[in-house]
Amino acid sequence: MLRPKQIFILSSRIVIFSLYFSCSIASGSTPVKSESISFAPPSGQANNDKVGDISRPHLLWKFKSKGSFSSAPEVSGNMVIVGDGKGTLTCLSADNGHKVWSRSFSGYFAASPVIDGKRVYIAQSSREVIYYRESGGGIFQSAPRVTRMVEEDGAVRCLDIQYGRRRWKRRLPRPIHSSPVLAGDRLIVGCLDYKIYCLDRENGTIVWDFKTNGPVDRSPAIGDGMVLAGSRGGSIFCLALKDGKEHWKFGLGKRVESPPVCRDGMVYVGADNGDLYSISIKTGKPVWKSGLDGVLAAAPIVTREYIYAGTTAGKFYCLRRKDGREQWSRKLSRRINSSPREMMGKILVSTDTGIIYCLNPGDGTVCWKYNLFSGSTAWLTPSGDRIYLTSSDRKVYCLGE
Repeated sequence: MLRPKQIFILSSRIVIFSLYFSCSIASGSTPVKSESISFAPPSGQANNDKVGDISRPHLLWKFKSKGSFSSAPEVSGNMVIVGDGKGTLTCLSADNGHKVWSRSFSGYFAASPVIDGKRVYIAQSSREVIYYRESGGGIFQSAPRVTRMVEEDGAVRCLDIQYGRRRWKRRLPRPIHSSPVLAGDRLIVGCLDYKIYCLDRENGTIVWDFKTNGPVDRSPAIGDGMVLAGSRGGSIFCLALKDGKEHWKFGLGKRVESPPVCRDGMVYVGADNGDLYSISIKTGKPVWKSGLDGVLAAAPIVTREYIYAGTTAGKFYCLRRKDGREQWSRKLSRRINSSPREMMGKILVSTDTGIIYCLNPGDGTVCWKYNLFSGSTAWLTPSGDRIYLTSSDRKVYCLGE
């Protein structure tokens, strides 16, 4: 017969074992997996991206900058390059977020840098407001007046990626709010002075320039040996990459809001009235036009069969590429201002509330969501099994498993 003390010890062990067993079951639960759909590779390229389920990530590191961010980071190997609104260009270690180097310039960076091998290309903008006093005069000796004058300009910079040393600089007469585009030995740049510039990548000299009907504040695209660029004047231009001669011009009726995206002889671009166009690069004629709820303010993902795009009404769409018809749509937030990204067969979408969604491209179901608690849009760059983000809260984030 058991003594009272033995009965107490045995009962305590049974209770402890029961609690441990129930906690083990709770902690061992896994999220429901969703079917993965591979993205078709661009024409002439193999699809080497791994397709699989992405578990909900956690914060690996974060870095705070002097200024806020309005564009995505650029990742190359073990380096993450970011430019902020205070004119600081910073290179971080992709592993731990430690600063490798930084360079400060006057003005601000409004668009992502571009990395090619050992060089970094980035567009810098400057805006200075000057007030000066004019003395009164005339018969009645009027009071002095204060006059306000705004001076703006821009520059494309090329730096060494290892140490951030200057290679060359090309000044332009107005700010540049879009990323440069690499095209062989050339660099294509859109400027707010109504022009598209083609620069020599080696030394920054201007090869040619083309005058449009409005400021060019969205990054151009390259397709079939042509430069496709939209303007605030409501037109998209198709220019020969070789010499900048106009091949055709198409009027959208409203300002071009999204950067054009080229694939398989077609260019896809969104207008300020909510329309998304599919236009033949060869002829300049639209194949179809699709009306969206809200405006497409960022570049969509274009695959072999589908187009994935978010709008300023907070709605995310999957459209059939051949005719623009809606496959599915999902309301995510009030606004979607940044470009979606593909990662391991899933779609990453950032909303204006700081929430990152991972969607199944087949039906739009939410695989997981992550709240940065920044309260604003984040700009994403997936690389391997990590996600690098910038936000207007002056922080660079790295998410991963």
